[in-house]
Amino acid sequence: MPLEVMKNIIGILPDDYLIIDPFMGSGTTGLACRCLGRDFIGIEIDEDYCRIANNRINNAVIQENLF
Repeated sequence: MPLEVMKNIIGILPDDYLIIDPFMGSGTTGLACRCLGRDFIGIEIDEDYCRIANNRINNAVIQENLF
């Protein structure tokens, strides 16, 4: 799913909701949560996808702090 679509979906939820993604995949939901400053729990059984999602989300946080 495109990042902007997920940001729009998460953006309409109340701010105090905890977002849980039980099938995290490449981390688009987690990345959208990071961009919006929302709490997030991601679960992924595949170690490769877990690593990809963690790198993607962590790199977004690093880039966010540079600006």
